[in-house]
Amino acid sequence: MGDVTGQDWAHRWCVLRDSTGRVVQVGDKLKSFRGDAWRVCGGKPPRSPSSSGRIWVNKPGQVLTDFFPSVFDCTWVAEK
Repeated sequence: MGDVTGQDWAHRWCVLRDSTGRVVQVGDKLKSFRGDAWRVCGGKPPRSPSSSGRIWVNKPGQVLTDFFPSVFDCTWVAEK
């Protein structure tokens, strides 16, 4: 459906990557550190140097919620 991307605090384009380095896509299913499966809906890159950004997810029948990317072993990476 599309990469999870956005601009960070320094106006750099960033992409959300999983622990293997793969680009996370909207619609991907990820497991949290608790083992729960969630569907990726988007995200927001870090808004300051000390921020890790957010990832937006949901489960069927539930409202959209957001987590730190580390909950899903993901990180925002600035594109070069």
